[in-house]
Amino acid sequence: MKRIGLIFSLTVLLVAMSSMFVLADGLKLESTYPEDGQKNTSLENLGVKLYFDSDVSDEETIKANEDCFKIKDEKGKDIPIRVLVNPDEEGIVMVLAGYKEGVQAIENSTYTLHIDGEFIDNSGSTLGQDQTVTFTTLNQSRNMMINMGMMGVMFAGIFFVSQKAMKKNADDDRDRDRYVPVNPYKEAKRTGKPVEEIMEEESKRKAKHDAKLAKKAAKQKIDDSYDDDEDYQLPVNTYMVKKIKPISAVGGKTKSGMLARAEEKAKKEAARKKVQNYKNKKSSGQNKK
Repeated sequence: MKRIGLIFSLTVLLVAMSSMFVLADGLKLESTYPEDGQKNTSLENLGVKLYFDSDVSDEETIKANEDCFKIKDEKGKDIPIRVLVNPDEEGIVMVLAGYKEGVQAIENSTYTLHIDGEFIDNSGSTLGQDQTVTFTTLNQSRNMMINMGMMGVMFAGIFFVSQKAMKKNADDDRDRDRYVPVNPYKEAKRTGKPVEEIMEEESKRKAKHDAKLAKKAAKQKIDDSYDDDEDYQLPVNTYMVKKIKPISAVGGKTKSGMLARAEEKAKKEAARKKVQNYKNKKSSGQNKK
């Protein structure tokens, strides 16, 4: 019995000591966003999101922690803050800066959030010691220069690729326009045709190639003349069209072909009847006399 009592006493003592260690462990700040020392943080909604290891959303806890947060600028000056606690998210606290009118975050500037060691959770455990979170806002001027530089590199790349493509197209055009003569003797040996026949075919091919180049040069000359004549104006009642269309495409009709012949015949018939009526009237008048 004495042994059992001793074991029971030791068990109670160990449980009590474990509880004391747990209580001594206290409240912990597990993580923050932004993290301590982070750079290029957003200028909008400037603040810090804190993640604690226990719930801090009771009304009494929130009221007790009202003065446990401060945000200071680079000069050590306090800036206005607002502390938000969401009861649906356990252990999360938002400390937002510059919510008052006229207070704005400064780019490329360092801010420090101070958390008092007396900050408590719902069970009364405290943070134990003061903690700080330092962060630096975004350098917009530098980022703008970087973005402009990247855009410049991108446009330069596009220009280089387009110029390379244009040069390749020009080279391809030159290759297509270039006349490559054949050796009639080698061609005769390859095909078994007479040399005279191959030379005649080559002469025709050369003439056809020259005619094609002449036609292309004439067309290019006309296009260049239109491009150079910037002051050219169309005559009155003359309009440019994208392509030629028949008048029927816009609902019009032409007086040509069978329709024109029918109208001409009808006019002649009407004129003949008019003359005949006139003669008949004149003849009837003479008979009466």
